[in-house]
Amino acid sequence: MENNKDTLEFWVGIDNEILRIFHEAIKSVAANLK
Repeated sequence: MENNKDTLEFWVGIDNEILRIFHEAIKSVAANLK
């Protein structure tokens, strides 16, 4: 269980990256709809 924290940080990092990409995609779509 020593690497549990590293695993959690790894998944949180992936989650943040997905959220950032998702947010950029939404902004792009919103700009195209204007």
